Amino acid sequence: MNKGVSKALWTIGMLLWMGFIFYMSSRSAEISGNMSDTVTDIFQQLFFRSWKNLTPSKQALNRSMLEYLIRKAAHYSEFALLGCFMGGLLSQFPIRYLLRLFIGFAAGAAYAWSDEFHQAFVAGRARQFFDVCIDCAGVLTGLLIVTGVIAAFRLDARERKERKERREMKRKLKEGRQ
Repeated sequence: MNKGVSKALWTIGMLLWMGFIFYMSSRSAEISGNMSDTVTDIFQQLFFRSWKNLTPSKQALNRSMLEYLIRKAAHYSEFALLGCFMGGLLSQFPIRYLLRLFIGFAAGAAYAWSDEFHQAFVAGRARQFFDVCIDCAGVLTGLLIVTGVIAAFRLDARERKERKERREMKRKLKEGRQ
Protein backbone atom coordinates (compact mmCIF):
# COMPACT_ATOMS: atom_id res chain seq x y z
CA MET A 1 0.00 0.00 0.00
CA ASN A 2 1.14 3.53 -0.76
CA LYS A 3 2.75 5.27 2.27
CA GLY A 4 0.57 8.36 1.80
CA VAL A 5 -2.61 6.28 1.81
CA SER A 6 -1.42 4.35 4.88
CA LYS A 7 -0.65 7.56 6.73
CA ALA A 8 -4.06 8.96 5.83
CA LEU A 9 -5.92 5.81 6.92
CA TRP A 10 -4.06 5.54 10.24
CA THR A 11 -4.61 9.28 10.87
CA ILE A 12 -8.32 9.12 10.08
CA GLY A 13 -8.74 6.07 12.30
CA MET A 14 -6.85 7.74 15.14
CA LEU A 15 -8.81 10.99 14.90
CA LEU A 16 -12.17 9.19 14.71
CA TRP A 17 -11.24 7.09 17.73
CA MET A 18 -10.13 10.18 19.67
CA GLY A 19 -13.51 11.70 18.82
CA PHE A 20 -15.24 8.57 20.13
CA ILE A 21 -13.29 8.77 23.40
CA PHE A 22 -14.19 12.44 23.72
CA TYR A 23 -17.85 11.64 23.05
CA MET A 24 -17.90 8.88 25.68
CA SER A 25 -16.24 11.19 28.20
CA SER A 26 -18.87 13.85 27.48
CA ARG A 27 -21.64 11.57 28.70
CA SER A 28 -23.00 12.52 32.13
CA ALA A 29 -22.36 10.28 35.11
CA GLU A 30 -25.98 9.10 34.94
CA ILE A 31 -25.77 8.07 31.28
CA SER A 32 -22.33 6.52 31.78
CA GLY A 33 -23.60 4.67 34.84
CA ASN A 34 -26.58 3.31 32.92
CA MET A 35 -24.26 2.03 30.19
CA SER A 36 -22.07 0.37 32.82
CA ASP A 37 -25.16 -1.18 34.43
CA THR A 38 -26.22 -2.65 31.09
CA VAL A 39 -22.80 -4.14 30.40
CA THR A 40 -22.59 -5.43 33.98
CA ASP A 41 -26.00 -7.11 33.60
CA ILE A 42 -24.83 -8.85 30.43
CA PHE A 43 -21.61 -10.07 32.07
CA GLN A 44 -23.52 -11.15 35.13
CA GLN A 45 -25.93 -13.25 33.06
CA LEU A 46 -23.24 -14.73 30.81
CA PHE A 47 -20.52 -15.54 33.31
CA PHE A 48 -22.04 -15.68 36.79
CA ARG A 49 -24.97 -18.07 36.64
CA SER A 50 -24.88 -18.73 40.41
CA TRP A 51 -25.35 -15.02 41.16
CA LYS A 52 -28.90 -15.54 42.39
CA ASN A 53 -27.66 -18.03 45.01
CA LEU A 54 -25.69 -15.29 46.79
CA THR A 55 -27.04 -13.27 49.68
CA PRO A 56 -28.26 -9.77 48.76
CA SER A 57 -25.25 -8.15 50.44
CA LYS A 58 -22.80 -10.37 48.54
CA GLN A 59 -24.69 -9.72 45.32
CA ALA A 60 -24.35 -5.98 45.86
CA LEU A 61 -20.64 -6.23 46.73
CA ASN A 62 -19.86 -8.51 43.79
CA ARG A 63 -21.89 -6.36 41.40
CA SER A 64 -20.07 -3.24 42.59
CA MET A 65 -16.69 -4.92 42.05
CA LEU A 66 -17.72 -6.26 38.65
CA GLU A 67 -18.96 -2.85 37.52
CA TYR A 68 -15.74 -1.23 38.70
CA LEU A 69 -13.65 -3.75 36.75
CA ILE A 70 -15.78 -3.27 33.63
CA ARG A 71 -15.39 0.50 33.80
CA LYS A 72 -11.62 0.24 34.18
CA ALA A 73 -11.42 -2.36 31.38
CA ALA A 74 -13.33 0.08 29.17
CA HIS A 75 -10.74 2.80 29.89
CA TYR A 76 -7.90 0.40 29.15
CA SER A 77 -9.49 -0.91 25.95
CA GLU A 78 -10.37 2.52 24.57
CA PHE A 79 -6.82 3.73 24.99
CA ALA A 80 -5.24 0.45 23.83
CA LEU A 81 -7.04 0.94 20.52
CA LEU A 82 -5.85 4.55 20.43
CA GLY A 83 -2.31 3.24 20.98
CA CYS A 84 -2.82 0.85 18.05
CA PHE A 85 -3.78 3.71 15.75
CA MET A 86 -0.88 5.84 16.98
CA GLY A 87 1.56 2.97 16.54
CA GLY A 88 0.31 2.30 13.03
CA LEU A 89 0.64 5.95 12.09
CA LEU A 90 4.09 6.37 13.62
CA SER A 91 5.28 3.19 11.86
CA GLN A 92 4.80 5.02 8.57
CA PHE A 93 7.67 7.38 9.41
CA PRO A 94 11.39 6.54 9.25
CA ILE A 95 12.09 6.89 12.97
CA ARG A 96 13.71 4.45 15.38
CA TYR A 97 11.50 1.97 17.20
CA LEU A 98 12.10 3.32 20.73
CA LEU A 99 11.56 6.91 19.60
CA ARG A 100 8.32 5.80 17.92
CA LEU A 101 7.18 4.25 21.22
CA PHE A 102 8.20 7.35 23.19
CA ILE A 103 6.37 9.74 20.87
CA GLY A 104 3.26 7.56 20.80
CA PHE A 105 3.25 7.10 24.56
CA ALA A 106 3.77 10.83 25.21
CA ALA A 107 0.95 11.75 22.82
CA GLY A 108 -1.35 9.08 24.28
CA ALA A 109 -0.57 10.16 27.84
CA ALA A 110 -1.26 13.79 26.93
CA TYR A 111 -4.61 12.77 25.46
CA ALA A 112 -5.40 10.70 28.57
CA TRP A 113 -4.69 13.74 30.77
CA SER A 114 -6.80 15.98 28.56
CA ASP A 115 -9.62 13.42 28.66
CA GLU A 116 -9.65 13.39 32.46
CA PHE A 117 -9.46 17.18 32.55
CA HIS A 118 -12.42 17.33 30.17
CA GLN A 119 -14.43 14.98 32.42
CA ALA A 120 -14.12 17.44 35.29
CA PHE A 121 -16.56 19.69 33.41
CA VAL A 122 -19.14 16.96 32.72
CA ALA A 123 -22.11 16.57 35.07
CA GLY A 124 -21.34 14.07 37.82
CA ARG A 125 -17.92 13.13 36.43
CA ALA A 126 -14.55 13.78 38.01
CA ARG A 127 -10.86 13.61 37.21
CA GLN A 128 -9.12 10.49 38.45
CA PHE A 129 -5.38 9.99 38.36
CA PHE A 130 -5.80 6.21 38.42
CA ASP A 131 -7.82 6.40 35.18
CA VAL A 132 -4.95 8.26 33.53
CA CYS A 133 -2.60 5.47 34.64
CA ILE A 134 -4.94 2.83 33.18
CA ASP A 135 -5.28 4.85 29.97
CA CYS A 136 -1.49 5.12 29.66
CA ALA A 137 -1.10 1.38 30.18
CA GLY A 138 -3.63 0.83 27.40
CA VAL A 139 -1.82 3.21 25.05
CA LEU A 140 1.49 1.46 25.68
CA THR A 141 -0.06 -1.96 25.10
CA GLY A 142 -1.60 -0.87 21.80
CA LEU A 143 1.65 0.75 20.68
CA LEU A 144 3.69 -2.35 21.50
CA ILE A 145 1.29 -4.70 19.73
CA VAL A 146 0.92 -2.76 16.49
CA THR A 147 4.49 -1.53 16.16
CA GLY A 148 5.74 -5.03 17.01
CA VAL A 149 3.52 -6.69 14.42
CA ILE A 150 4.46 -4.13 11.76
CA ALA A 151 8.17 -4.51 12.58
CA ALA A 152 7.85 -8.31 12.34
CA PHE A 153 6.16 -8.06 8.93
CA ARG A 154 8.83 -5.67 7.68
CA LEU A 155 11.61 -7.92 8.95
CA ASP A 156 9.98 -10.92 7.30
CA ALA A 157 9.62 -9.02 4.00
CA ARG A 158 13.26 -7.91 4.20
CA GLU A 159 14.42 -11.49 4.85
CA ARG A 160 12.34 -12.83 1.94
CA LYS A 161 13.84 -10.17 -0.35
CA GLU A 162 17.38 -11.06 0.78
CA ARG A 163 16.73 -14.80 0.22
CA LYS A 164 15.42 -14.05 -3.26
CA GLU A 165 18.49 -11.92 -4.02
CA ARG A 166 20.82 -14.71 -2.79
CA ARG A 167 19.02 -17.28 -4.96
CA GLU A 168 19.28 -14.96 -7.95
CA MET A 169 23.01 -14.45 -7.32
CA LYS A 170 23.57 -18.21 -7.05
CA ARG A 171 21.65 -18.74 -10.28
CA LYS A 172 23.75 -16.12 -12.08
CA LEU A 173 26.99 -17.61 -10.72
CA LYS A 174 25.89 -21.05 -11.83
CA GLU A 175 25.05 -19.75 -15.32
CA GLY A 176 28.41 -18.02 -15.50
CA ARG A 177 30.27 -21.27 -14.82
CA GLN A 178 28.53 -23.14 -17.62
